Amino acid sequence: MAQTSRTSAKGAAKSLPFFDWHVMETYIDDQREMKQLMYDLFKSHPEMLTPVEEGLTKEEHRERVRQQLRLMLTVGINPMQMFSRDMKKYFYLAECMALIDLSLTVKAGVQFSLWGGRLKVPDPHGGRAMVDHGVHAFIVPLRDDAGQLLPGVEIHDCGYKVGLNGVDNGAIRFTHVRIPRVNLLDRFGSVDKSGRYSSPLTSQGRRFAATLGELTGGRVGLCSGSVGTLKGALCIAIRYCAQRQQFGPPDAQEVAVLDYQSTQQRLIPMLATCYGLHFAKQLLVDRYCEMKRTKDHKLVEEVHALSAGLKAYTTRFTQNALSVCREACGGHGYAAVNRLGALRSDHDIFQTFEGDNTVLLQQVSGLLLKEYRSQFQGAPLSSTFAFLRQLAASSLPNNPLVTHETDVRHLRDPSFLASALEYRTARMLFTLSLRLRKHTPRVGSFEAWNK
Repeated sequence: MAQTSRTSAKGAAKSLPFFDWHVMETYIDDQREMKQLMYDLFKSHPEMLTPVEEGLTKEEHRERVRQQLRLMLTVGINPMQMFSRDMKKYFYLAECMALIDLSLTVKAGVQFSLWGGRLKVPDPHGGRAMVDHGVHAFIVPLRDDAGQLLPGVEIHDCGYKVGLNGVDNGAIRFTHVRIPRVNLLDRFGSVDKSGRYSSPLTSQGRRFAATLGELTGGRVGLCSGSVGTLKGALCIAIRYCAQRQQFGPPDAQEVAVLDYQSTQQRLIPMLATCYGLHFAKQLLVDRYCEMKRTKDHKLVEEVHALSAGLKAYTTRFTQNALSVCREACGGHGYAAVNRLGALRSDHDIFQTFEGDNTVLLQQVSGLLLKEYRSQFQGAPLSSTFAFLRQLAASSLPNNPLVTHETDVRHLRDPSFLASALEYRTARMLFTLSLRLRKHTPRVGSFEAWNK
């Protein structure tokens, strides 16, 4: 850490801390070479960027996104290859693409993860089975080689949307469409030539959950894209506020907007949270990659909960931050060239696709409650109280509300913060369990949860 000087509004020089940003970037960003490759690529091909000041039709925007994907492939940036060989790099790419065009992020995610990443060479079986074994995934061809819709297939374009008009969303309807049995994606259930069904999972519920569990990767990708959007918006707003001068003391030069406490209180806590979300996203990506490698059942459940909760929290936080960043830039923030309006419109849907945020947070609550109940399965209520007393004993004596200890070192001690949050989590789960236990016998589990 070194020192630098800056002239204040009154003309006096004051010492400010200076740090080597390259050291920090190296520490938090171990794949920055790919980010540089992406940004250099589009700097050298500005005609491929999506114009923000003159609007494109949805057809033009979709074509531009396809051109952007093709351009990436020409220099060896292959999302499908990354998804197959190095998922960390794939999710990092999602973050980089967010500031090129969020439509590009979503298009690549659907093309290479949701679709391409689900496929392997199918098993060669024939025949048919007539027993209902629940929901399964199939490949259904939509068009012939000439690009015409196949018999029984209807497709309707969704038209213009609030944002992401570079993504070609549509609705599909099938009428009496038949497909060969080899089109079954048979990781969770298969049918042999005699028509006999088999599955490594013993119930329809588990097969359905496993099939939907494949959406977990999409949520990890959304976290990456959302964090990339948040970083870009904060960079735009903080740089602007550091340069924009407005008002100041009498007979003195104007003060940078960022020097006002009101601006700092709006932007700097969001910057701190952005760092937190960056590291949380990295943890999620690491756990997801480990889950795909080991297929450990407990890890699958953990990653499901982590991805659901972090996707909901990250996207909601980013969407609110985009509005604050726009407002912090005043009238200039409303200019299309500064991209904050486009980012806000494009990112908005992140709160509801791959799982509505409100529903996802209830899923997390349910998963935590299941884990909590399994810990005390068959134990008397006194065991839970004893557990809470033990947690309180380790947390409350260090609680500043009890001890009135406000020493900065204590308040920033990670072990104190973690123990306080653990106690709060356990306490909330305990009281939730009591409320559900109270209402369920009278109104049933569904209405009890609704309450």
